[in-house]
Amino acid sequence: MKIIHISDLHLGKSVNGYNLLKEGDQPYWCEQFLKLCDEEKPDAVMMAGDIYDRSVPGGEAVSLLDHFLSELADRHIAVMMIAGNHDSPERIDYSHAFLERRGVYTSGVLTRKMKHITLTDAYGPVTFWLLPYLFPLAAAEVLGEEKSYKDTEEAMRAYLDAQDIDWHARNVLIAHQTVTVQGKEGERGGSETMTGGIGGIDASLFKDFDYTALGHIHAAYPVGSDTIRYCGSILCYHFDETKQKKKGPLIIELGPKGSAPVIRMRTISALHPMRIVEGTFADITKQERTNGLMHEYVSINITDQHISDYITRTMRDIFDEKQSHIMALTSSFEQLHSAEQLEEKAVDLPLDALFSAFYTQRHDGTEPDEAERDILHYAASLIIESSPDGSGDEKQAERLYQYLEERKDI
Repeated sequence: MKIIHISDLHLGKSVNGYNLLKEGDQPYWCEQFLKLCDEEKPDAVMMAGDIYDRSVPGGEAVSLLDHFLSELADRHIAVMMIAGNHDSPERIDYSHAFLERRGVYTSGVLTRKMKHITLTDAYGPVTFWLLPYLFPLAAAEVLGEEKSYKDTEEAMRAYLDAQDIDWHARNVLIAHQTVTVQGKEGERGGSETMTGGIGGIDASLFKDFDYTALGHIHAAYPVGSDTIRYCGSILCYHFDETKQKKKGPLIIELGPKGSAPVIRMRTISALHPMRIVEGTFADITKQERTNGLMHEYVSINITDQHISDYITRTMRDIFDEKQSHIMALTSSFEQLHSAEQLEEKAVDLPLDALFSAFYTQRHDGTEPDEAERDILHYAASLIIESSPDGSGDEKQAERLYQYLEERKDI
């Protein structure tokens, strides 16, 4: 049986003020995923929680999910979908009876008996267990326990023990939790932190399942076993996630009971790849004008100068031409306030930054304003253009004088 594992769609999510649904990123991903399904022809798709980014999703997010599920149903692919910590359990379960007639199975609200669906292939039945986001109080309530559980792991163990699972057959679990190995987490996904989380569960609790499809962490990796896995979020939802080399659905092929499943990743390229750009203003300017990269979301960090209107305009012009969006423009430049610091660092600074630092040091820590920065930058560019033998000095001085004459605002 061939199954596809995805999670953390976060439909409707915004990153740094850009709504990835309205910008087209999430609809584009959905269409690319449907094309992948046409190639792979899976028997089922598992959606392991955080379908929406908010418990009360916007209308466009609901419409996109409706389209996505309808297209999968039209392809006669069974869908198993659970609620994550970002989802409203009741909204995930909405119209579940109607959806099941089309092969879309949802589990939003935790119930005493875990919802499960059985599909059959050449090797017999495969039962999918749909476990929505579980926390200790909810587990105690559905199990009718008077006591409270000390942590999520204890609650999960009690909940799984209460289920009637035939371990001689093949079983697949879909869950949305923080899963650890001996108390240690794997790679953090970037935008998903412990905020909204309720503690770790040791992977050993899931060892008897033939495959455990996890959601919640935005990175893709196995947890303690090749058959217990996070698939990661569908897109980068934080610049920290750019350290992940690739993102994409996991394809799982189940053989007979006792055989190891075949697991592989299929990458889906983003409409706007995210990238961190860091370096000196001059280096970034040079590299970005020549590297040919287009249609990106970028976070820019200037290391040798404070952000000025001139730098902002320059970066905007460069990336507008590349049809890319600047999501963040920051500086990690540390101003040099003493003559000793200035002398020590002078060799490493570009001229305009050196001029700016010298100005600040001479004016008791007051930095040059925008007009003054323009003069310093222009003067530095003239010096850089001067010939090594100094023959161009007089001509450059004349150009600087003309520039100052033209700048009536200074």
